[in-house]
Amino acid sequence: RPRAASMTNRDRRAVRIEPAAGGYRVLVEGAPLASPARRELRLATAELARAVAAEWTGRPGQTGLAQPRLTVLAGRAADLDARARERIEADLAAHIETDLVCYRADGPPDLVALQAARWDPLLAWAGRRFGWAPAVTAGVLPTAPAPALVARYARVLAGLGAAALVGLQAAARATRSLVVALARLEGEIDAEGAWCAANVEEGYNAARWGEDDEAAGHRALRRADLAAAAVHLAGLRPPRR
Repeated sequence: RPRAASMTNRDRRAVRIEPAAGGYRVLVEGAPLASPARRELRLATAELARAVAAEWTGRPGQTGLAQPRLTVLAGRAADLDARARERIEADLAAHIETDLVCYRADGPPDLVALQAARWDPLLAWAGRRFGWAPAVTAGVLPTAPAPALVARYARVLAGLGAAALVGLQAAARATRSLVVALARLEGEIDAEGAWCAANVEEGYNAARWGEDDEAAGHRALRRADLAAAAVHLAGLRPPRR
């Protein structure tokens, strides 16, 4: 049996995908990709398998924006145990108290209007989809969400599979919003819509005042993280015909 390909060794170039139990697997020089715990990676759809395979056809030693983010997410999902799952669910639930789309600027008026235009539809969707949307406040001081709201979203998280939960956490971290991440998971918005929602204030300030190289670099990394999470989440379900 071929030895599983390491997630950190990218100097092999012959890459292919093939059907396997539970979906598809990616082989690099004949060896299936495996998780850090040496579990063979299984991808739910051919689309996701092709996206993972594409990460292994580039030059070895790539860093930063070219990191194999999809492979890492698949590995985390493969290795997810009960304790790790509990930590991820707690991390995601904490976003309810600090969710980006709930904290609005006091001004200027055009920024306030832009936030409302981007975020109000997402909160309305969350209310329809999950029966309760987090409350909106102005300023930066956190507000404690109702325990019943936290419990409702905790039930949503508990019902997710390992791959969906891992991808949701990656999207929530990149956007600083559970609402935005859930909207991407459910297909309510695409990757570009998620980025626009997550980047309202930064984009506004960059357009108005300019942006230094360090801030631009951080934004580029966040966008790459979100793009990978969006592809991962979209790849968990077959494309619509």
